[in-house]
Amino acid sequence: MIFEGGGTVYNNFCRENSVGLNSRAGIIAYSIAVPSSFGTLYFNAYNNVIVDMEGDGMSAGRQSTDDIAIIPTFYNNTIIDPGGFGVGISSTVPSGTVRDNVIAGHSGSAMSLPSGVTNTNNICGSVASQNFNNSASDDFHLPATSPARNAGTASAPATDYDDVTRPNAADSSLDDAGAFEYVAP
Repeated sequence: MIFEGGGTVYNNFCRENSVGLNSRAGIIAYSIAVPSSFGTLYFNAYNNVIVDMEGDGMSAGRQSTDDIAIIPTFYNNTIIDPGGFGVGISSTVPSGTVRDNVIAGHSGSAMSLPSGVTNTNNICGSVASQNFNNSASDDFHLPATSPARNAGTASAPATDYDDVTRPNAADSSLDDAGAFEYVAP
C-alpha cells in the first residue's frame, strides 16, 4: 500500500509486497515533488497486520527536504518477518511517533528512526517469542502468555483489528500492544 499524502490507514492485512518505490514495504507514506510551502501532512497507521514483506514492514519519508513534510504516527500494528526494518523512517522526516507495535522476526534491526521520531513501547523479538496463537496459519492473535498482552499504553485505538474494545475489560484495564487485543478463549 503506497500513500502520497496525509490520512489514516487502519485494519489492513498486507502480505508479501514486492512492488513500490524500490522499498517493497507493506505500508509506505511518502512525499514526492510536493513543495514544502504546502505545509505538513500527518499520516496515521494503526491496527494493521503486515506479513513477509521484501522490504520494511512500514516506511515513511520524502524525496528531499524541499518536499512537504510527512509526520507519521505508526501505532498498534503487528509486523511479522519484514525483509528490512519492521519500521523504517527516512532521515528526511522531521518528527513522528512509533509506539505499541509488535515487530517479530525482523532480519536485522527492528527499527530505523531519525532522532526526531519518538520510539515508545514497541515489543520486538522473534516470532516464537511473541507466542502468537498460530503464526504458521497467519493467526497473530494474542494468547494469555504473549508479552504484548497488557503491554500497551493508554493511547491505543478504541478497538482492535477485529473490532474488540480496547482495553478488553474482561481481561484487564490495560491495552495490549499490536493490532490485536487479547480475548480469553
